Amino acid sequence: FGSDMLYAHNILRIFSIVIFVGLINSLLGYSLLGAFGHMKESNNVIIYASIFHVIMLFVLYAFGKLDVFNITYLVVLTNVLMLSTRVFLVKKYNLWSPQKAK
Repeated sequence: FGSDMLYAHNILRIFSIVIFVGLINSLLGYSLLGAFGHMKESNNVIIYASIFHVIMLFVLYAFGKLDVFNITYLVVLTNVLMLSTRVFLVKKYNLWSPQKAK
């Protein structure tokens, strides 16, 4: 597509992080937390992450930094925060242990 689309390569590379983070995030969320009766916590992670994401979009807009790269970084950051929170919840409820799976 020519030199006009060179920036799309960088955006795609950044978004590729979301593939891996999102996969683990999904597995820890509904597949693990939900299966062990912690659906409310799993849903709350999504709600709070969405609120964070929208607030940060407004912050980027307010400071004139709302561009495709910053939005891409924000999507990655939001997914990493969701994953971190879900890992914390899995550890909190001790869902890593083999006894819990029985």
